[in-house]
Amino acid sequence: DAGLTAGWDWKARNNNSSITVNWAMPEKLRIFDMDTYIYHDAVVLPVEIAVSDDKKPLSLALDLEFMICEEICVPLEGRYGLNVSALENIKVSLYQQALLNRYSQNVPRKISGENVVITNIPQEKAIMIELPEEYKAVNDLIVEGPEDIMFAKPGEVTGQDRKIFQLTYEAENTALIGGRELTLTLLAKEGPASELTVALPVVEGKQ
Repeated sequence: DAGLTAGWDWKARNNNSSITVNWAMPEKLRIFDMDTYIYHDAVVLPVEIAVSDDKKPLSLALDLEFMICEEICVPLEGRYGLNVSALENIKVSLYQQALLNRYSQNVPRKISGENVVITNIPQEKAIMIELPEEYKAVNDLIVEGPEDIMFAKPGEVTGQDRKIFQLTYEAENTALIGGRELTLTLLAKEGPASELTVALPVVEGKQ
């Protein structure tokens, strides 16, 4: 309901084929009747870098936009660089490794979205998400998708045998286009969170 997502812009890149930022689970804060997800005080986001050749130097440059909030939210930006002459030259202290392990445990585990059923209701600008039986302990969802779409908070559809959530969205276009991917983070009262990727079904007569 409030705040902005962090903006990552990887600039100069040398000897790497892909970069993945792993988001540790945030804290949900409700204030002024609005829900927002935050990291309190500090956070470590594990970043996975696939190198093209582990015998060659690695270099990265990043422009990052984020917000820090107390009584008001202040947008900030930073520029960062990393240069490693060779992978074997990387030194990691015991403290750094412990910190990385701690936050890595808070990253939602990746699971298959094969049995998740998505129903696209374009005339209502809504989608329905039906989870398999093994996810009956899930009591909340975080739904993410293309940057031009804003999703409302999912609500559970009661009186069903399976866990079903429905939510509306606002998009620059009139409706979500079939084939576009959504990322779902499944939250339970206890235990680690899970993350899966699903594609929206193509609505008959629409692209």
